[in-house]
Amino acid sequence: MNKNGFTLIELIIGIVLYSIIIGVAGLVFIVVLREWSSTQIRSNLRQDAVIAVERLTRELNEAREITSALDNSILFWWQDTDADEVRDSSEVVTFSWDGTAGTPLKRDDVTLAFDVENFQINYRDLNNSPLSPAPDLSLEDRDSIRRLDVQLKLSREDEEFTLLTSIIPRNLRQVRGPW
Repeated sequence: MNKNGFTLIELIIGIVLYSIIIGVAGLVFIVVLREWSSTQIRSNLRQDAVIAVERLTRELNEAREITSALDNSILFWWQDTDADEVRDSSEVVTFSWDGTAGTPLKRDDVTLAFDVENFQINYRDLNNSPLSPAPDLSLEDRDSIRRLDVQLKLSREDEEFTLLTSIIPRNLRQVRGPW
């Protein structure tokens, strides 16, 4: 530095160093922001999946009878609210996904989870043998369901979350003969 101020070389070196520091700080900020956004999306996907599967689990635990069992939907008599031992339409619940990636999982007409990539239900009997719904389980097979293995996969903006659980319904009644 001379008596009159900075030389041109000193000024250029200062600007280059300042630019490098600002560039690195900007890149770090962008990386942190992207990671934060990604974490938020994964957290939201996890929360949506947990809420949907917890509701399915809670209601299936109280199910009295499974009336339709498909790969990506299930229809069941949930509760006998009027205690008349007759299955009324208000007592029947459907959990379903239409099989198209990105569409919601629904309970009747209410959306439980958005951005569903896959919703799969596998049915098992008392011996843990798989029951294959093709296209729907027979009456005998529906009466023998003792465990449901559920997979719910949600996907949003390059982020995925998959939740696997097994449900053992407690209140299925004997409808058509001995178990």
